[in-house]
Amino acid sequence: MTRPLPSPGGRRHLLLTTQRKLNGRAVMMRRMLFVCMLAGWFLPALAQEPAPDNKPPIFTPEQIQADFDSLYEGLQSANFDLYAFTPRSDFETRYREFSDSFVKPMTRFDVEMAFQQFVALAHQAHTRIESDYSDYRAYRAAGGAGFPLGIAVEEDQLIVTGNFSGVTEIRRGDSIRAIDGVPISNLLPRFIAHLSAETPDFAYVLLETYMPLVVWLELGSADAYAVSVEHADGSSGTYELSVAADTEKDSDDAEQPFSLAGRDARMLTETVAYLRPGPFSNTNPDANTWDNTEFVEFVDSAFETFIAKRAKQLVVDLRDNPGGDNSFSDPVIAWFADRPFRFSSDFRVKVSPQSTAANQARLDASPNDSGSISHLYARLYAATENGETVQFPIPVIEPRPQPRYEGKVYVLVNRYSFSNAVTIAALLQDYDFGVIMGEQTVDMATTYGAMERFTLPETGIVVAYPKALIVRPSGNDKAHPVTPDLALPSPRIRGATDVMLEAALGHIESETPD
Repeated sequence: MTRPLPSPGGRRHLLLTTQRKLNGRAVMMRRMLFVCMLAGWFLPALAQEPAPDNKPPIFTPEQIQADFDSLYEGLQSANFDLYAFTPRSDFETRYREFSDSFVKPMTRFDVEMAFQQFVALAHQAHTRIESDYSDYRAYRAAGGAGFPLGIAVEEDQLIVTGNFSGVTEIRRGDSIRAIDGVPISNLLPRFIAHLSAETPDFAYVLLETYMPLVVWLELGSADAYAVSVEHADGSSGTYELSVAADTEKDSDDAEQPFSLAGRDARMLTETVAYLRPGPFSNTNPDANTWDNTEFVEFVDSAFETFIAKRAKQLVVDLRDNPGGDNSFSDPVIAWFADRPFRFSSDFRVKVSPQSTAANQARLDASPNDSGSISHLYARLYAATENGETVQFPIPVIEPRPQPRYEGKVYVLVNRYSFSNAVTIAALLQDYDFGVIMGEQTVDMATTYGAMERFTLPETGIVVAYPKALIVRPSGNDKAHPVTPDLALPSPRIRGATDVMLEAALGHIESETPD
């Protein structure tokens, strides 16, 4: 059997909070809203103790079916709207098909993968099975070959963006036509069926990160993969590709792409300032993730410099930004917001036994934290029947006192802007705090979020689900990405030149009077 892939456990949404200095209650609230996509981060499920001989535990068909029933019943009970994008009839059909397939004992990993394919049917990034991908990790640790090409998906094609195979004939920009003889047109639907994502474009971006894992799940273990490509000059070829587990050198000697990593604050011209805040979290491995002290100092220093240099325009770069905690982003917005703001026009929560239990577990873990947001949730849950929804209060954030930056603000986004970066872009667009430029996001501005989890009794598998509908400030309650006010080129194959930034600067200068 092919192994369905859970949506990346670290996808989407480090827990967001509201600026501690501005609203203490909101600090805890926003941390419970989203889980942010950070490439390579995994949220491990609760581990079951291995058998004495270190073999993975085996579950009977009866145990698997019992947990499958618990999975489906739990999602129907707790998910804000399990059928928002997929009709109940489709779920019922797949439920019967999966139930009929559970006829042999399975390892926990294989059960995780099977259950993930079922929950991915919801087409919600926050509805997923959480896994540490134990079998794949063990396979690679033992020297197993991984798919050696970096890819980008463009118009249902797989474009080579990196080559770690040692086969120098394959270059960036080549198009992958088949793997092990299977056309990409047949493989792509199979690949994205593994992924929890609202749209195919969203799933394609996830696929770009997890291609080696997905190939292994679909095509199995192999010493090498037969990859057919069409080269940029129109010629084609099929190559046997393999890679050692620790290979990192790109076989393509083309110019290295520009980087959007880290934080940056500088003047692009005498009048145009540039701010790349980087992740909205403390990325120092030795620091508290939520300690924003150093970040706020960086932001304050940047804006003080921009004001001192009389910057008339500001570019805020949110491309490739994984998001994070709004106690980091609120101080940025407060530097140029001209009126109070809030991240959502409506935050509506579905009450369920699963969410109530998860909230109570947090209360039990921190009995002395009387001001936590969990106490507010507890009061709302106690006053609301299971299955009903209740509006959660959204705090208002005030602009910072003068001096503030009062020039025009432009915001860059792309398909790799996620979580709080998308929330910020939607907020700035809806409040008219800035002009959004670049590429349409794949992450949603209005989303099903506020993730919770429940554990299946037989296998210990952890199921994640969204308990809330979070509506962007404009009030548009349809799940949709952020569409830029001005589209700018975003080449899939990056070179040394930042094409989008140059185009943005050209536009800004064209708007500036002589």
